[in-house]
Amino acid sequence: MAFCAVVGLANAAEPSESADVPKLDEVVVTGSRITRDGFEAPTPVAVTSAEDILRNAPHSIADLLNKQPVFANSVTNRFSSRGGVGGAAAGVSSLNLRGIGANRTLVLLDGVRMAAGSIDGFYSNGGAVNTNVIPDSLVERVDVVTGGASAPYGSDAVAGIVNYILDKDFTGLKGSAQMGATTRGDDDQYSASLAGGMPFADSRGHILLSVSYDNIDGIPDGRTREWVREGWGRMLNPAYTATNGQPYYLVRPNVGTSVAATGGLISSGPLRGITFGEGGVPRQFNYGLNDGTSMSGGDWELGTTEFANASLDLAMKRTSLFGRVSYNITDRAEVYLQVMDTDSDAWTACCTRALRNVSISNQNPFVPASVLSQMQAAGVTSFPLGVYFGEQGSVGSTIRRAFSQYIVGTRGEFDLFSSPWSWDVYATESINRTTGKPENTSITGNLMLALDAVRDPVTGNPICRSTLTNPGNGCAPWNPMGIGVVSQAARDYVYQDVSWMRQDLTQRVASASLRGEPFSSWAGPVSLAVGAEYRREEVETTTTALDHAGGFYGGNYRDVDGHYDVKEAFLETVIPLAKDMSWAQSLDFNGAVRATEYSTSGSAFTWKVGATYTPVDDIRFRVTRSLDIRSPNMGELFNAGATAIASGTRDPFNGNQTVIVISTNVTNPNLQPEEADTFGFGMVLRPRFLPKLTASIDYYSIDLQKAISSLSSQEILNLCYQGNQEMCAAFRRDPDGTVRLNGMPINVSALKTEGVDVEMSYTQPLSELFDGWRGNFTARLLATRIMDLTTTRPSGEKLQGAGVTGGGMYPIVIAPDWRYSLTLGYQSDAFSISATGRGFSDGVMNSQWIECSSGCPTAVNPHYTIEDNTVPGAFYVDLSLSYRPQTFASAFNPEIFVAVDNVNDKNPKGYEVLGYAPGFHDTLGRLYRAGVRFKM
Repeated sequence: MAFCAVVGLANAAEPSESADVPKLDEVVVTGSRITRDGFEAPTPVAVTSAEDILRNAPHSIADLLNKQPVFANSVTNRFSSRGGVGGAAAGVSSLNLRGIGANRTLVLLDGVRMAAGSIDGFYSNGGAVNTNVIPDSLVERVDVVTGGASAPYGSDAVAGIVNYILDKDFTGLKGSAQMGATTRGDDDQYSASLAGGMPFADSRGHILLSVSYDNIDGIPDGRTREWVREGWGRMLNPAYTATNGQPYYLVRPNVGTSVAATGGLISSGPLRGITFGEGGVPRQFNYGLNDGTSMSGGDWELGTTEFANASLDLAMKRTSLFGRVSYNITDRAEVYLQVMDTDSDAWTACCTRALRNVSISNQNPFVPASVLSQMQAAGVTSFPLGVYFGEQGSVGSTIRRAFSQYIVGTRGEFDLFSSPWSWDVYATESINRTTGKPENTSITGNLMLALDAVRDPVTGNPICRSTLTNPGNGCAPWNPMGIGVVSQAARDYVYQDVSWMRQDLTQRVASASLRGEPFSSWAGPVSLAVGAEYRREEVETTTTALDHAGGFYGGNYRDVDGHYDVKEAFLETVIPLAKDMSWAQSLDFNGAVRATEYSTSGSAFTWKVGATYTPVDDIRFRVTRSLDIRSPNMGELFNAGATAIASGTRDPFNGNQTVIVISTNVTNPNLQPEEADTFGFGMVLRPRFLPKLTASIDYYSIDLQKAISSLSSQEILNLCYQGNQEMCAAFRRDPDGTVRLNGMPINVSALKTEGVDVEMSYTQPLSELFDGWRGNFTARLLATRIMDLTTTRPSGEKLQGAGVTGGGMYPIVIAPDWRYSLTLGYQSDAFSISATGRGFSDGVMNSQWIECSSGCPTAVNPHYTIEDNTVPGAFYVDLSLSYRPQTFASAFNPEIFVAVDNVNDKNPKGYEVLGYAPGFHDTLGRLYRAGVRFKM
């Protein structure tokens, strides 16, 4: 990624051409606080330019960045709904470098830390920055630093930094409008933006304004896609024995639950297999291939998985306002005020409720007469019923977000030690206000009362048993036996949309920094940067009493109050060690230290050392070593409970059969910062015999200790089964068999990842090849090879996530062995076209499983055997075209553009996304965007 690093640095360090305007617009893009002509940082930096953004015309810049190989497992619009009823991540687009957690990627806006967008407290998303709040229309470029940078920039820069750089000096007026949709005729998208800038007060001041609007209609039901309707799933092999050589797991289409069904299914006992159809008419259920809790074929669609009708893309509307005023109070000092405000509404569908083992008494008035006769003949007075609430639709959530940020600051230059020094002082306040409201979620207590129906002793009509002793409780009886038999009164009683939450996240920062060149060595000037920062993070959440008591199927928000303070100071230096020597054109040392004091966890110390060595023009070597930290986020420290629902968990207490798990993560105020030992080594090639080519290859290693993690539901059940009483105390079983558990984040996990990044860039003016030809041909290759991605779970188990691209190992970190993209383009004054091929390598669902179809060894936890563990890779082609009519170029500079994602309409097969690992496979199909932009 060296080419981009060099270009970015050169632009950043270029001096002002005007003597009347102070050099106040230097931007550091090197993962360093120091900007200095000629210095090239040891940390790799990749730049996504404004031209890249315009050419691809993404709906959001985060969508474009997440296609780069160095990003993985990011939370985006398409992957924020599944598993979370509360929808804490709905409307959030995060960036996840190395795939090791979005909260381990530091996101900056012009070098200023961005505030967290949510604290849902689940694994990698809690504390992640919502990049949807950044004004895309004013972004000049995005710098991605792929290396630890906690010493120069602070906590969370374990995997690196993403720095959005705004075009703060833009003068003129520009705007754009675009629309898009998939070839399936859904997910309509619209966006428009307008930005303007102008000087005032004889050009001593500058004002900048922008406004934008975005709309995504979304895809509320995944069953619009054939690969979802195929219903691929993993189930136990009913024929498996420890000695017959058959695989333990089967992978099959048309998989659903065999213990619950739309209309109800008697799941055990002498009446097992009776299901109830239209109008409550009983019939025999067709089990197909059945393992006891899951089945393939037969009546599988009556009990399809809880997440089959989840959103593929959420619906969202977003409005963004941005304003900035700056004024040069002297020729060498500037004051500025910056205001940003973004509002969004998002809606997403999560899942459909299922109940198992609901006891239905022979006193229940809804039991058909024929079934009552069978009960009498069998000598039973009740039967267990499994109900899949498919008729009632998906549980969803509406999340409204309001983000405001205010920055006031001053910066400038002065002379000291016969050299110029620059200073920057600012204060900022950011407020993320989130209002959440689950929709179509049931009140658990009301549902249980409604299911317990008897006959009114006076009228003979069905009533709730509870009404006999509490006539005014409003309960309306629910008939679970049949399709189309639930009364509206019962539904109104059970499905009351009264769950809600309001959460305010506030971040206040005061920062001061100074940089300059105090003296020179034999090899050139020594650079120094020092600074101090104070930061306060606060969270306050209010909700309903019923949410706090966990009374809903989904939602169950909790009141949260908490805050912490951070005080820190840093020092960084660049020392040239050699210049224009026989053995070195240049050799530079870069070092940084930071001391931090947290009000919650005490002191922390981080450092970084690095060097760049250029022996000859053609090659440059770079190396870094750093100690980086991630401090616990607000969700991990203060979150009083966020609820998620998981299916597919195997219950060792019941023959390893699947069970529904409703998990709630709670707080741990005793958490300590994570610590990462980060190492990087690479080389940059600029061969003189091919001057238009730049290539780089960089090795990286991150060894993260004291990693903050929660035990998965499967781990808690397994440890309890093995006799761990602490784990047994963490969960309980509902009468219907649903497992409810609490999980607490703890500092006992570890994460080790290492790999190689490759970049090649080539630009060729065609006029140098053919007389009269115009324009440039460009090519850029990006690739990442992950060699190790080992997670050590709190239980002590080591799990390999490299090469895992299915959902079989959630919640550990996973990523393909290879991710790559190759872009070929042509640009001229009037026309441009580019094509990008991107993809990833084959993988597996679980690195611990053994694939076999016969002669399989005995399955021993966790090394289960499975008939097909392979997850094929994928290759996608994206295309973009633009045309600038030259007739109007002098007035409006209009440009018409078209972009197509997934031109080859590559759709996953159901088994390829089994378990739904996010971010690797394209799940929407071909997506068009077209629009027009102008600049004057």
